[in-house]
Amino acid sequence: QGTVWPQLPLVPLLSEILGQDELHQLMPVLIRGAYSSAQEYLGTYFRLLRHDCFAELFEGIKSLTCGAGCLKQQSVYRGVQ
Repeated sequence: QGTVWPQLPLVPLLSEILGQDELHQLMPVLIRGAYSSAQEYLGTYFRLLRHDCFAELFEGIKSLTCGAGCLKQQSVYRGVQ
């Protein structure tokens, strides 16, 4: 799974938001059988919760950066300090 889950940042890095980094690679939840370790179990669920928490942010930034035709129902505040 790459990076060990306790070493993942709670808040996404800029490289993740821009789609340049795959720190948030998701593994499927096991429906049957057991995880090989507690670390694998915790890593799977940590990544899923982190993804759920920031998925809308990722999608919003992706649609904002793809051009004017991609904007759906979004409000963009420019020049905010």
